[in-house]
Amino acid sequence: MESNPVITFENVGVAFGEERIYDRLSFDVRRGEFVCILGPSGCGKSTSLRIIGGLLDVNSGRVTVDGRAPQDAWSDIAFVFQSPRLVPWRTALDNVLLGSQLRFGGGDRERRKARAAALLSLVGLAGDAHKFPSMLSGGERQRVAIARALTSIPRSC
Repeated sequence: MESNPVITFENVGVAFGEERIYDRLSFDVRRGEFVCILGPSGCGKSTSLRIIGGLLDVNSGRVTVDGRAPQDAWSDIAFVFQSPRLVPWRTALDNVLLGSQLRFGGGDRERRKARAAALLSLVGLAGDAHKFPSMLSGGERQRVAIARALTSIPRSC
């Protein structure tokens, strides 16, 4: 296993107003490790993902993703929110395409459409590409969100 960490939290402090979420939190995640963050509701599990994804800044300490600030590593990572966050007026296929459109712009739509269709197939939704989110079960919506995250071709950690 590689010795350099892919994700590092070093003495991280985070507070929302007067409520302290983290106080000197430190840990490393190395390439190939499977890490599970467990805890009760409101303890900061999703907060850590938002920090890693560059969506939330820390109040103190340092976080790196592959040796860079999370905002600088953004193009190499992807994650799926607890809630699928699908756009209700877009089909499953168009919701998958949205990930690459927001990240990479218009580009080669046909190539991206083919990739999005392949990703829907990968998550078992090839026959549901034409459906809108309201027509999908909760699990199917989550799989569309997973396919959307994979459009960015995140680096394998």
